[in-house]
Amino acid sequence: MPIIAALILTELIIQAIKTKSPLYVALMDARKAFDIVWHLGLMREMHKLGLTGDNWLFFKKWYENLKLKIKWKGLLLNSIEERQGVRQGGIWSPTAYKIFINSLLQTFERNQLGACIGPIYCGIPTVADDVALISTDPYELQTMLNVQADHANKLRYILSEQKSTILVYNDKLPKSWSLNGKSVTLSESAVHLGIERNITKNTGVKRSCEQAYYCNENCLLSHGCWIARFGWSQSKSFCTLDTNICYT
Repeated sequence: MPIIAALILTELIIQAIKTKSPLYVALMDARKAFDIVWHLGLMREMHKLGLTGDNWLFFKKWYENLKLKIKWKGLLLNSIEERQGVRQGGIWSPTAYKIFINSLLQTFERNQLGACIGPIYCGIPTVADDVALISTDPYELQTMLNVQADHANKLRYILSEQKSTILVYNDKLPKSWSLNGKSVTLSESAVHLGIERNITKNTGVKRSCEQAYYCNENCLLSHGCWIARFGWSQSKSFCTLDTNICYT
């Protein structure tokens, strides 16, 4: 859920501020991610996930021999074969993309690349194509960027070095990172899942969303403040997971 991924990042930022330790956050941007999902790569990822037999053959047939036509100035061009992209507006399409990206998440978790909250791994909170790479070590973050780039190259999707950005907390020394041999921009603020993160703010959150959705039995956010496991507040401010004190 988006709000869970956003909370994970917020908690890591607050933890870094409280302990005065560095934190490095890379917000990745995949160009038109849903439109460039490689069909054969998707079938491979489905099989790796355990989808076999008739179920796998069903999806294989579903994505085979797809044709599209482009309409230009009222005229339809000749049909061309479509070999990438999930079905537009399809109910199953978001799930297809999650399967497509799942091996990347498993690689990070299996190798414990990235930050943790206590014993809980939290290095790559992801919602569909919104991927955040989080680490407490600048060299580890570069390794994470390399793994992300390798995954993109293998599955034929494109990462934007220009739109991807890195936020650095509690570290004033000059740092640089690269993606596919090109430098990644460092920013003072960036929007992640609708929340503007700012390295100059105490909680790293400049503005919280005023509307969200019911998450689970432990958390609720709706026109106000999210208090996880503590109750409900109508104030339009932000609360952390480990306290019922609101940060405005």
